Amino acid sequence: MDSKHIEHLLEKYWACETSLEEELELKTFFNQEEIPDHLNQHAPLFKYLQKENEYPSLDESFDDELLKAISRKEGKQVKVSRWYEPYLKLAAVLILLIVASFAVTTYLNKQEMPVEVADTYENPEDAFEETKKALLLISKSIGKGRTHTQKITVIHEAQDKIKDSNNTSL
Repeated sequence: MDSKHIEHLLEKYWACETSLEEELELKTFFNQEEIPDHLNQHAPLFKYLQKENEYPSLDESFDDELLKAISRKEGKQVKVSRWYEPYLKLAAVLILLIVASFAVTTYLNKQEMPVEVADTYENPEDAFEETKKALLLISKSIGKGRTHTQKITVIHEAQDKIKDSNNTSL
């Protein structure tokens, strides 16, 4: 074949303008034994395309057979063996029992137990004196707290005066 004609067909092929007959002509040309050196680079592509055409194509019966096979398999139920399922159930029950027992013991421990009151002083006057000391200690602590709260009230009063003076000046 004329290499100029093949070059023209190649240009049309790369521009996607060839017909099926022209593509067949290219495939037969490149499957020959003797190919010009400057066209050798295109030979593997067309040899591959020629071999690809030799494989049988799938017809419409293939689709029908495939769909029938799928529908047959859908009807079958496959049973999966889960040998570990009873152990999982047992583990869940055990965990539930452990958590429940922990919650119950925590609840029972938090409940107030009755406190037994025992006299620590034989003499009621000694007990009264100790109680007075404890109450005085508490009173001093409260007094210290009052001095701090009085300072805070002074600050609040000052802030209120500033706000009032700003509101009246506007």
